[in-house]
Amino acid sequence: MRKLLLLSVIVVALVACSNRGDVSNATKDQQLDTAAVIQRVEEIYGAVFKVYNEEGSLDNLGLPDERRNEFNALYCSTEWNEAFNKVEEIHRLLNGWWERDYWIMGDGLGLNLSISDIKVVSMDEDKAVVEFQLHNSDSALPVQPVRVIMVKENGIWKIDTFIDQANDDWKKEMQRIIKSTYSHVNEIHSILNEFRKAMEQDWHNLSISDEKVVAADYDNKTKDDDVVYVDLSSDEVEEMDYDYTKADVEFQLHNSGSTQSVRAIMVKKNGTWKIDTFIDEAGKDCKKEMQEYVKQNNHRAKNNK
Repeated sequence: MRKLLLLSVIVVALVACSNRGDVSNATKDQQLDTAAVIQRVEEIYGAVFKVYNEEGSLDNLGLPDERRNEFNALYCSTEWNEAFNKVEEIHRLLNGWWERDYWIMGDGLGLNLSISDIKVVSMDEDKAVVEFQLHNSDSALPVQPVRVIMVKENGIWKIDTFIDQANDDWKKEMQRIIKSTYSHVNEIHSILNEFRKAMEQDWHNLSISDEKVVAADYDNKTKDDDVVYVDLSSDEVEEMDYDYTKADVEFQLHNSGSTQSVRAIMVKKNGTWKIDTFIDEAGKDCKKEMQEYVKQNNHRAKNNK
């Protein structure tokens, strides 16, 4: 009996030691993973800030788009890149959205860029929330807290989103923009395609570029108003059941070495977009000018009878 009791005590002690070893190993593994995430954040921001300091554009607009796209591909998640690319399309079609740079949390070039006090706030197998202080002496806030959510893709930690000191989640904001405006993009593509078709003729020395839809009217089926004007340069376009009826297309007209900004007013008739008139840099409406010319001629003809 004493031998059995002693054996039981030994077995219990061995199990307890084994469990302590498992806990200790798990703690070490977590510490190693945490250290790897912190090291990855340091690597990412070190590489990005090195380029900002060395290659920032001289026009004080930050880095060229191709550099930002390169950073996205290298250091950001697939989901971030998909959202970013859609917002970039909206940016091209709807006059822009980016006012601040998510890498430096400000505008301009950024000066003396660095991060400090990096810590992992929470973590599981393939996701981590990391907080740090971002230093940018070119910003109105030289030091500001930033959070990034890291996700593991194919064994590599990447940034899934950036959260600034106002607690704005940049990926969620992009998704909001996409939800509220992307439904308009297909119609805008249709407007521009019809505009380009109308302009594709032998204009000799004339050509166009930088065409974009800057405003539109549409029949609103969800409110009492019959027609609503939409300023497409704003990102606050509401998600509604709509049918565009009129659009303002801005473009550059090139003529034998000279360039001027021109607007074309498009209207939808029987489901097809047509150019209704052109408006030159001075604000003259070509259709109204012609109508006035015809009116004056008719008046002269009457007087001559």
